[in-house]
Amino acid sequence: MAKKFGPDGVPVDVPSTPFRREKRSIFGDGPGPRGSGVGGSDPGRSARRPLFYDDEPTTRPMTRPTADSAPRVAPAKAEEPRTRIAGGPRPARDDEPLPPSRRRGIDDPVVGWLVVVEGPGQGCFVPLGNGLNKIGRGDESRVQLDFGDREISRTDHARVTYDPKGNKYYLQVGSGVNLVYLNGEPVLQPTILENGCSLSMGATTLRFVALCGDEFMWSEAERGPSA
Repeated sequence: MAKKFGPDGVPVDVPSTPFRREKRSIFGDGPGPRGSGVGGSDPGRSARRPLFYDDEPTTRPMTRPTADSAPRVAPAKAEEPRTRIAGGPRPARDDEPLPPSRRRGIDDPVVGWLVVVEGPGQGCFVPLGNGLNKIGRGDESRVQLDFGDREISRTDHARVTYDPKGNKYYLQVGSGVNLVYLNGEPVLQPTILENGCSLSMGATTLRFVALCGDEFMWSEAERGPSA
């Protein structure tokens, strides 16, 4: 009960009614004049779920991202520079498969090497073994020069032979039609190879490096049965 004072100052008891705010929706689930679209006695419209109430906010307050809430991105790692050892083989590119000749070995003891000094595969080398060494870019070649020079024959472009009894090296042309050059001159018959001489085939120039000579030679037991 609420108290109210009259004209003569005498308090008068007045019944108090609590204030209640009614919820309204666009589907008429609350009171409203008939036919106005708000409220009413339509049971189908009042049974629907209200979309919003007039005492609730229709939009959410926008918040700006702060430095703490922003996603953190890790800094890009700088790529380490590649180094190349002086005198070592040319490093392969990421999109270039490693040639089989870079990972193939020779069963016999090595007697020398052919080093690519000009052309595709510059800086790479292939070993030479006892006896006959057929040179080509195919997998069946004992000395495989598969560095991208398509002018080299697939099989038997040239032959380098090491004679363990005479301790000498020989160069001759292969069974194909392509020529091999020794110090700029075509090889038409077996020719003795000297340490440090230059061989050319296709667009590739190679330097011959001998291991065996007057100062070193494999023994007969070390050469094995293929010698």
